[in-house]
Amino acid sequence: MKLERVLELAENAPSAIHPPQDLIAFTRESLQKSLSENQLKKHSSLFSEYREQLVNFATSEFIKTKRKVRTLKDIMTALSPEWIRDIIWLTWLRGLEPSRPNEPLDYPHFIQHSALMFYFSQGLKSHLKQDQQKKIGLYALLARIYGPVLSRHAPELYLNLVEKPQDSAVTTRRSHSPQFSPYEVSQHLLERWGFPVEFSETVLLLANPGKAATDATTAKLVGTLVLAQQLADWYLQENGVTFDQLHQTARQFLRLPEKELFEALRQHLTSLPQFLATIGMDIPGISDPLTVLLRDKTVIQKKLVPYEDIAAAYLALLGQAKSQPKPPEPPAEAQFVDKTTGVFNHTYFHVLLQNLIAQSLRYEFPLSIILLDIDEFKLLNEVHSHLVGDAILQQMAQLLSNELRKADVICRTGPDEFGIILSHTGRLHAHHVAEKIRRKIEQHTFLHPTRDITYPVTVSVAYATLSSEGSFLRKNDLLEATRRALIRAKIRGGNQCLEGKLG
Repeated sequence: MKLERVLELAENAPSAIHPPQDLIAFTRESLQKSLSENQLKKHSSLFSEYREQLVNFATSEFIKTKRKVRTLKDIMTALSPEWIRDIIWLTWLRGLEPSRPNEPLDYPHFIQHSALMFYFSQGLKSHLKQDQQKKIGLYALLARIYGPVLSRHAPELYLNLVEKPQDSAVTTRRSHSPQFSPYEVSQHLLERWGFPVEFSETVLLLANPGKAATDATTAKLVGTLVLAQQLADWYLQENGVTFDQLHQTARQFLRLPEKELFEALRQHLTSLPQFLATIGMDIPGISDPLTVLLRDKTVIQKKLVPYEDIAAAYLALLGQAKSQPKPPEPPAEAQFVDKTTGVFNHTYFHVLLQNLIAQSLRYEFPLSIILLDIDEFKLLNEVHSHLVGDAILQQMAQLLSNELRKADVICRTGPDEFGIILSHTGRLHAHHVAEKIRRKIEQHTFLHPTRDITYPVTVSVAYATLSSEGSFLRKNDLLEATRRALIRAKIRGGNQCLEGKLG
């Protein structure tokens, strides 16, 4: 699909994303000039619509205003026009939802990442000129608006441009991929919304930050946005971002020394819980800044944290673990639970799948399954012992539980195999989930149960979908197609994600 067609759909399709016109008008004014109190009053109806969020922000520990905030005038006094604008945009983004089932974009994750990128950009803005400081938060919130746009109107393109699947079969099928960056979608969309060309063109520079190097001021702005995005990735433990990469970006664009970056990051992590509480967002993770930093081994290797602090953090975690309540007794259906991993076993997998296939065919909803097999697991057991093998199985079961929806069912279907049942999930979303799992496992650090040893682990993944047309009429058909694809993935060397097809 060509860029022009994507933009046409983004503007005219029934599911097109359209921000409120008064928000667009207010944003355009705020980008062009400083607004007086009288000029702000013109937008009082917009502020009234988001009054609750603005009051919560103005009275929060994060802002620490000393005045009472009740009326719109109080809001305009307590918060700058830029803060008001950005809070409204963040609230609007949080209201975005899938336009139909099986969109490939994970909307809650997209919103979490956008909020984190916004937060870190605010923490870094002191390195910028004053006019850039007023815009940096808006750049952070809207630069990746291409995500929901492509997910709604061009899901195959989304998977190709954003998710970048590794499946060779998929790559062949999409060999004629479009020659444009997802940031071009954001650029043109922002221009169509009425944003200044200068603003939208800066967004496009994120596709290739090196192009901004000819202009030192713009390069610093783009570099700050790149660093904010990497910090969001790093906090969410995505894309393999390490402290080393953060420092390379900070040094290249902001000339920030390693120690200064570390101290700034520690300070930002300290204030992050207050920011998240202020906007009413819960991002599962670790609230203690030092513990978050110590997840990154390069921080320890560079000796950025004194040993006594590391020991204190370890003892604190140990104390938390000991104070945790005992896990509940296993349910009466213990015969359906795998004793090693705590997830359901192969018996439950087959019983549930049989029932769901019958329901899928009767009520015409899509059903997908995923099988994943740990590469070279037998060799790992033989070389490192079954104790290590069991620990890896347990850690993998936990990783899968963290990554999947509550409605998705995880089972251990073999010695080195897991099966996942995705009800009401079509082919595109199944591929997205399967590839995400493969990538997450490849990036994950698997630990020895008692010693400071790590193991690289990859998996071969296969998925298949029972559509409303009923391509697979029996459980065995669906399983057989998935297993054939899994075997192909193993033969090709493992660490691949392939689709199972009938025949």
